Amino acid sequence: MYHKDVLNACIDTVNQRAQSYGNEDDMFETTAQIASLLLGRVFTKYEISVVLESVKLARRRYDPLHEDSYIDQINYTAFSAQFAKSAFIDPPAQQA
Repeated sequence: MYHKDVLNACIDTVNQRAQSYGNEDDMFETTAQIASLLLGRVFTKYEISVVLESVKLARRRYDPLHEDSYIDQINYTAFSAQFAKSAFIDPPAQQA
């Protein structure tokens, strides 16, 4: 798979997941709220996206030929970039 194929697959994947699971902003916010309740501290959408990037890096270490791990990691990195402003410029209050 060439780099442009990977990037096109990233866009296709984001669009397909949005149809299946809804708006990514809402999904990451819900995930952050659940993690906050379970672990007793406030998590941000940015932190959730970084954890998911880490999962994909770990999977790539196990199987560097699995294309899905690259596609998902690139998408999670893009979400991290999207959520960074709210995480660092206007961070939420630290309460669960």
